[in-house]
Amino acid sequence: STQSTWAGLMGASTEGGVAAGGVVDAVNLRMFTPHNQHPQCRDVVIVDGMAERKAGLSDRADAFVALAGGLGTLEEVSEVLSARQLEFHQKPLVLLNTNGFYTKLLEFLKHATSEGFISAALHDSLLLCDTPEEAVAAIKNYVPHRIMKKELYPGAQPTSDWDAAAMAKQNQ
Repeated sequence: STQSTWAGLMGASTEGGVAAGGVVDAVNLRMFTPHNQHPQCRDVVIVDGMAERKAGLSDRADAFVALAGGLGTLEEVSEVLSARQLEFHQKPLVLLNTNGFYTKLLEFLKHATSEGFISAALHDSLLLCDTPEEAVAAIKNYVPHRIMKKELYPGAQPTSDWDAAAMAKQNQ
């Protein structure tokens, strides 16, 4: 018989979740199966590409927690933030700032906010935590608030039907 194996931060997260009595679901790339598939996941969805994987994760998620990571993590954080700014969801996003890992990203986000490219409300909706315990508490206490995209463009007038519809939605 073949024994399943798991590795990396996702494997450690799965192990921790299962050990704590939690329920873990997964959306895995076909290229990683049957390897890196934890035997105690409640539900495992196998997909062929990253876009499908991220959509599956986003659809199933109640919250997002970003651990230290590389380009894939940066892309996922950016996608969650972009979707949040466009009001596709109001789910919490926690940056687990272990040893100051996300400090430089936060500096960039503050700069982009001061330059008018990111809504201040979006920046304020990020949950920065130093420990997993703080992350869990932040998610439990999270109160969503609307991101008003129009605050990026005060006094802007619609120049198309698309703009008019977007501004009307923001005024609701």
